[in-house]
Amino acid sequence: MSKTRIALIGCGGISRSHAAGYQRLSDRVEVAYCVDPFEKNAQERAEQLGAKPVASYEGILGEVDGVDICTPHHLHYQAAKDALAADCDVLVEKPMANRREECVELVELAAARDRRLMVAYVLRYMPAMAKLKEVLEAGTYGDLIQVASSVEARVTGEHLPWAAKKDQLGGGVLFSHGCHTLDLMVWFAGRPRRVAMLGNNVNAEWMEGEGTAQVIMEFGSGALGHHTSSWALAHKNAIPSMRVWCRDGFLELRGNNLVALRGTETETLYESPQGDVPAMSRQIEHYIETIRTRACPLTDGATALASLDVIWAAYESRETSQFVELT
Repeated sequence: MSKTRIALIGCGGISRSHAAGYQRLSDRVEVAYCVDPFEKNAQERAEQLGAKPVASYEGILGEVDGVDICTPHHLHYQAAKDALAADCDVLVEKPMANRREECVELVELAAARDRRLMVAYVLRYMPAMAKLKEVLEAGTYGDLIQVASSVEARVTGEHLPWAAKKDQLGGGVLFSHGCHTLDLMVWFAGRPRRVAMLGNNVNAEWMEGEGTAQVIMEFGSGALGHHTSSWALAHKNAIPSMRVWCRDGFLELRGNNLVALRGTETETLYESPQGDVPAMSRQIEHYIETIRTRACPLTDGATALASLDVIWAAYESRETSQFVELT
């Protein structure tokens, strides 16, 4: 089988880890183009991948099998729409798009063109998270009582200047960063039936959207959920956490490992081996396999839209100071 040809659209910070994923697959993938209006960015990523640097994707979509969109959020929609219309498969960084109607349009266009639309919720590709999903589905530890997640870091306008604008970021930290672990909560516990949110900008005054968010939710099963996301911390490390309380045990992500506590016993359910393949590389490999096999991606457009709906409901709650029901 010939190599799958990819155009990497957007060559800023997050594209580095995407590029590393493609480098691991050089036996079956060719990144043909690195696209960025900033010549330095396009050139740097092209040198890393042995690709051709270009300023625009106009005129090249017919030459590739798929695209990987790593642009700022407000540019996701148009790039994905143009790629799907050109019969390219699409991997787009989260969030899929900044507005619900744009997301719906992309999902419908992908279906109409029989294209694969995948959204980069990279934490789903961590083996520890896959193991947690497995044991929850098996009911190994009984009924789900509560799930809690957080993702925290120190981010400033120097790191992401475009993220200061709410219309470019799509919201605040919840929309941009918290979406990762909130998506996992929906994957583990199902669609919430009601959601509430609080947020502030303490130590994140540079942002129009919230710099810290607290979300509580009640799932259809009656289980409860709590999520925290923040870019306002005093330290720089991005630290995701996931904790799950079940009737017969407590499950917790510890680094890249998953442990279970029951009574006085602690069991390691998944231990990441030294030199384990990074989750981003696993995600890139999954995308390439969906192009080759035409399988539905784990994090397809419809799945991504379902978790974004929870975030939009949370924002409505913040505006109204009331719980918002999800139908």
